[in-house]
Amino acid sequence: AEEKLGRRPPMLHAKLFVGADKALSGSANFSINGLRRNLEFMDDANDWPELATARRAAAEQYWEMGRDWTETARTRPRLYIRATVR
Repeated sequence: AEEKLGRRPPMLHAKLFVGADKALSGSANFSINGLRRNLEFMDDANDWPELATARRAAAEQYWEMGRDWTETARTRPRLYIRATVR
């Protein structure tokens, strides 16, 4: 993201759920608290095709600017398990 934007952006905490023909955006985490307990905001852009298309394009741009955390996600639990087993 820094290369593309010229600066390191602050963390984006918004949620964008995008499918082939659907787009939802808002603040809710995909968890019990986010979906049932907290006061959150989600909107459904499906009634506005131009907005849904724009959100899909934004999701693709954010995806391209992201980092692959796969190896980190695999390594961290292993390190935690080793630390607690000793």
